[in-house]
Amino acid sequence: QLNKDQLNQFYQKSEDLFLEYKPIVIFENLHQFFDEIKNQGKTINILSNTGFIKGKTMRKFLISENLDQYIDFHIYSDEMNCSKPDPKIFQEVKNLLPNQDLDVKQVLHIGDNPVADYKGAKDFGFNAHLLTPKI
Repeated sequence: QLNKDQLNQFYQKSEDLFLEYKPIVIFENLHQFFDEIKNQGKTINILSNTGFIKGKTMRKFLISENLDQYIDFHIYSDEMNCSKPDPKIFQEVKNLLPNQDLDVKQVLHIGDNPVADYKGAKDFGFNAHLLTPKI
């Protein structure tokens, strides 16, 4: 049996470890790439199913990598109490778009999960790209 304090201690320790041993940003020119996207008048947003790492921790990581400046909005499943492929979470993306007249087909969702990312986005009406590992 865990109480709320123990659970919060676990999350805090998880966050501390995550931020101490941060993921490596593997794209060398990511800042330049994001600058190019933003200079085209496009937005960059995050829609993520969170597992062991909470949305608040991901925000801290993005700030530490100076990537937060490029993100127009963040949506994390732990904060929405639903996850991809639930259409409610894709609807939240649509609701937060700065241009509400934008056709949903003009939204590109990029992800690595064929069901949650690709099928979920396509079923909602977004365009989708499935990232697949290079072999």
